[in-house]
Amino acid sequence: MNHSASWGLHWFRRDLRFAGNTALLANLERHQGRVLGIFFFDSNFLSRPDFSKRRFAFFLETLKALRQELMELGGDLLVLDALPKQGFDQLLEHLKSAGKSLPTSCSFNRDYEPFARNRDKDIYHFLKEKGLLVHTARDHLLIEPRELSRPDGGYYQIFTPFSKRWFDSPLLTSRIAEEKPGLKYLIQNKRSEKPFQLTWRQVFQGGLLLTDQLDIFIEKTAQASKDLPKAGSQAAFKCLEHFSKHLSQYAQGRDYPARKLTSDLSIYLKNGSLTTAQIFSYLGQDSFSYPFLRQLVWREFYYHILWHKPEVETGAFLDKYKHLRWENNNEFFAAWKTGQTGFPIIDAGMRQLISTGGMPNRDRKS
Repeated sequence: MNHSASWGLHWFRRDLRFAGNTALLANLERHQGRVLGIFFFDSNFLSRPDFSKRRFAFFLETLKALRQELMELGGDLLVLDALPKQGFDQLLEHLKSAGKSLPTSCSFNRDYEPFARNRDKDIYHFLKEKGLLVHTARDHLLIEPRELSRPDGGYYQIFTPFSKRWFDSPLLTSRIAEEKPGLKYLIQNKRSEKPFQLTWRQVFQGGLLLTDQLDIFIEKTAQASKDLPKAGSQAAFKCLEHFSKHLSQYAQGRDYPARKLTSDLSIYLKNGSLTTAQIFSYLGQDSFSYPFLRQLVWREFYYHILWHKPEVETGAFLDKYKHLRWENNNEFFAAWKTGQTGFPIIDAGMRQLISTGGMPNRDRKS
């Protein structure tokens, strides 16, 4: 490794892919390919009461697929068991004490949830204090909350006017067009080109590397990883490709969960293996695709609501629903969880959730 050559970090979060990864691609251009991936995962998460082993196992498989992809492209990914600030500090101090070259920049794509916004603001200033150039970009959403508002300057609280303004936004066309190179990469699935020009071993040059935790986490969730869907951006694109063949049946078919005409893309959107912009770019906008694309705009709408009114994460959006009284009947709750309520559509959805880890949109709304 040329010690005079600058290099950068890309902090992966919910953007677990290479194709069309906005902040990552900008950083690669800045450093002529000398960029390394890093991901932080605090093992304390495993003891949370809402922890799902299957969901976590799929997330780990997505990270594994990402690391494999980056390595095939000439890059690398380091997964550390630490909170972001602790992990960055650990990495920088380890490099410094070993006399190795330090990164000069760090990129990451923006997040919009309350916890993430506070975390990212903290990390941004922390890295700046460490002397790094910090670059963030839009990626997870097609149009960010700050980019769309009502004519009076407020934010939309009703979906229909929001969606009309969203579809009319001049940003839509340009951002869908920006996804063409990423889609070409996914369609061709060629990894012979090497956009990355650096690995973690090259950075440490025979020195002691920090221990990568990914395989350790995977071993802990081995039982939960059985019968999981395929993970990673290529699997996500294959899922989109398969769904597109049945798109004309979606508008009516989605109302009948047993027909399996929904997309199954939510798990990939969640981890950023695929984005809303890529789906729009691939499907195009016509009478067949519109009913499905409109569902994706609902997703963006809720992110916009959460951005402007973060208290909805733990409470009601409308004041009149803040003080609803609930029975809190444990017997009824147990029947609902196990799919034993006696309401067929509800029970079918809950039993599917138990056996597969997911359920169609129509069941969730029942």
